Amino acid sequence: MKEKLKNLYPLIFAWENVPRPWGGRHLGEPIKGIPIGERWLLSALQGHESIVRNGALEGQNLRFLLDYYSLPLLGNNAQENSIPLIKWIDTLSPLSIQVHPGDAFAQLHGQPNGKSEMWYILEATQSSRIYAGFKQALDKATLRKCIEEETLVEQMADYSAHKGDIYFVPGGLVHALGGGIQLLEVQQPSDTTYRLYDWGRTDAHGNKRELHVELGCAAICLSQQVGIRHEAPETERKSQELINIAPLYLAKHVVQEGTPLFFEKEYKLRSYLSLNTPFILSWTSETGTTSILVNPMEVVVVPACISSYRFALSNTQPAHILEFAITT
Repeated sequence: MKEKLKNLYPLIFAWENVPRPWGGRHLGEPIKGIPIGERWLLSALQGHESIVRNGALEGQNLRFLLDYYSLPLLGNNAQENSIPLIKWIDTLSPLSIQVHPGDAFAQLHGQPNGKSEMWYILEATQSSRIYAGFKQALDKATLRKCIEEETLVEQMADYSAHKGDIYFVPGGLVHALGGGIQLLEVQQPSDTTYRLYDWGRTDAHGNKRELHVELGCAAICLSQQVGIRHEAPETERKSQELINIAPLYLAKHVVQEGTPLFFEKEYKLRSYLSLNTPFILSWTSETGTTSILVNPMEVVVVPACISSYRFALSNTQPAHILEFAITT
């Protein structure tokens, strides 16, 4: 085992491209003929642990950090599920109509947590749709009949997708993304998805993807079938909280030339990502003040042990920075 660092520092992570049958054309070339649908920007999931690309810990993955730096990384209430799973998603065609488990259902089935998530839309075509919840209340019998008859999509509430819109999708809510959308997805660290309908999609061999009707119907929370949508703000403030609904937190900060942002925070991990331009992150430790350059669309994690830091611009263009956190 390597000797532990005396001072943990802000960590920039390399990303991983993941092929999906509904993937678009913006995240790179297809892998084995399957388009790239997701770019995992930050992940602590087994087999997909993000790798540090800066500083003394370059080349180490999040599993190593959790094993040897759990307390300074995550804080006093150190839990692995404090690290959000952050994805850049690009859809050419719709995702399956699906549901994720809530915490209680997931724990009943041996998983540490459920999969609530939120979406921040980066780009969308005029015809792009978001599906979240049902148009009207359904009972279990009607739900199963719609799945069997492949009419579930007709029951879905749908919305026009617009750049800057934000959605909160709790575990237990039936949902789907339409085609022609790029977005950031931030979620509890889980990759559990129960597909209920897949638009008749088949692979190159004519095979349909597996559905998960029994588990999916059991995981659905029929009493909570309304997606929480926030339209893009008409005016931007220096800092504004966008979503703070347990277990997810999202805020947006705008850094202007000559007006750096200072942060004093409680002992918890925070993750940041710039949408449009690089920014400089500076912090002070026992060895003095240090700065790093963070490029657009890459995640930097500020460990819990760093209590104060600041953002400044690397050029004259304002930086639009998203802040992510798991609140439980």
